[in-house]
Amino acid sequence: MKHLIPFALLAMTLVTTCNAAEDYSALIANSEARVYQAPDGAKLPYRLFKPDNYDPNKSYPLIIFLHGAGERGDDNIKQLFHPQVLTLIYGENRVKNPAFLIAPQCPERKRWCETNWAERTTHTTPVTPSDSMTCLLAVVDQLRKEFSLDKSRLYVTGMSMGGYGTCDFVCRRGDEVAAYVPLCGGADNEKICQFKNAKGWFFHGDKDPAVPVERSRSAVAALKAAGCDVKYTELPGRGHAIWTEVYYTPGFAEWLFEQKLK
Repeated sequence: MKHLIPFALLAMTLVTTCNAAEDYSALIANSEARVYQAPDGAKLPYRLFKPDNYDPNKSYPLIIFLHGAGERGDDNIKQLFHPQVLTLIYGENRVKNPAFLIAPQCPERKRWCETNWAERTTHTTPVTPSDSMTCLLAVVDQLRKEFSLDKSRLYVTGMSMGGYGTCDFVCRRGDEVAAYVPLCGGADNEKICQFKNAKGWFFHGDKDPAVPVERSRSAVAALKAAGCDVKYTELPGRGHAIWTEVYYTPGFAEWLFEQKLK
């Protein structure tokens, strides 16, 4: 029975796909399921997607996708219950912009960033990263040793809890991030402004009942005031589940893959 659960969840991810022309089942089935274990015993399951015909003599971008609170667990598949981000490594994008993508899975009752979600405008970055973020940082370092990754093209994106995690990643490794895209998340508005090399694009629905839209508005306002390169798209009338459309935004993939650290 245990073997039936991942396939059932895989089938459900396809139902949630916004673009009906894109079927990610084969892409997910061909990904590599891995589990990172830290020296202290903490574990982080993750899915690794590799570009076709990987050539170690070339360098490739790395995309990190951080899921929301509802996809936590340890089955190493539920983090892709909402698979829309895979459009970045699917079809024409896969041919034009070959890239690696990792989708880690945060354990139950853990967070990418252990902060108070009730804060309505900003929060203070915890001194110590969460267990899951600590593992994720180690995974990135490990993958850079294993594969030929372009250190100037590291991209981070996530939704809801993963939006917070995206901003937390930038606050900890912002010098390494070329672009970051938080969906309905929140940031430490002061600290994230320190990383002017990282280009951001925030998305939020103005009717979001779960994460106040002020979280993105205030972060973007702070970043602009600090002279950072940031874009903001607020979706009128939309609630929390904006990921069903954001990753298909015209020009989004082109913008992302153009970003490169100088």
